[in-house]
Amino acid sequence: MGRSMYRGAARVLGGTGFGSLPGVRALNALFLEHLRGSVVEIDGHQFHLDPTDSLSLSVMGAFKPAETDLIAQRVQPGATVLDIGAHIGYFSLLFARRVGPAGHVYAFEPEPHNYKLLVRNVGENGYGSVTCVQAAAHSANGSVTLYLANDNAADHRVAPGQEDRETINVRALRVDDYLSSVARIDFIKIDVKGAELSVLQGMNSLLERSSRVDMLIEYWPFGLRRAGVEPRELLTFLDSHDFVLHFSSEPAKRITIEELLDRISPEEDLSANLYAARDGA
Repeated sequence: MGRSMYRGAARVLGGTGFGSLPGVRALNALFLEHLRGSVVEIDGHQFHLDPTDSLSLSVMGAFKPAETDLIAQRVQPGATVLDIGAHIGYFSLLFARRVGPAGHVYAFEPEPHNYKLLVRNVGENGYGSVTCVQAAAHSANGSVTLYLANDNAADHRVAPGQEDRETINVRALRVDDYLSSVARIDFIKIDVKGAELSVLQGMNSLLERSSRVDMLIEYWPFGLRRAGVEPRELLTFLDSHDFVLHFSSEPAKRITIEELLDRISPEEDLSANLYAARDGA
């Protein structure tokens, strides 16, 4: 089965539950292993991929279309953007294209192999407006333990998983300290596998001086609780900083804290990408 055929089948069967049937997962893994590549071009960007192509870019040819569309709509030329949990730079490059030479992107990625790919992808695509930062954005400066996922380079995290994982110590930075001279931020993307509240607690001052900032943030109650954070704490933090919440796939429709808590239980290993807007748009 070629890549185009696989993508077509994935679109048709996505959300049907077919992929969870006995034997289908194993068959799917065999297809993916055959189709994966190490370099792929997507929308004019060339990406060097991590060894397992954790985002399936070489197979699917794109990643998170709703979030990609939202970025195209909300990130303007000249904007200053944070990409926290940048991985190999898929969103960093999208941001760099949108902000242009007059804007700037700060891409935070703590894991050494991912960071090397991030730097390579930024450089080979010719973006001088991206600053790559080899650190975990955190509530305090110093270091944190990073728990590594062997089969998914986009799933490293600062809280233990259910399974045993290899660990490394990585640099930790408060965004407020690192970007103390930056006047404001216009857009933030945070995908850090349950450590979102810690990241936000380290950028209080920046949020206060960025009155119109928008945010894409992963909401994963199961992972938050494993990191010692109750889901309500994260949502309350966002609300207290005047963010209006939406699902990224429905950016025009507001969702309340109580609705989110009802929709996704910490007992279920489910997540959603939220669009948080200061202006309520």
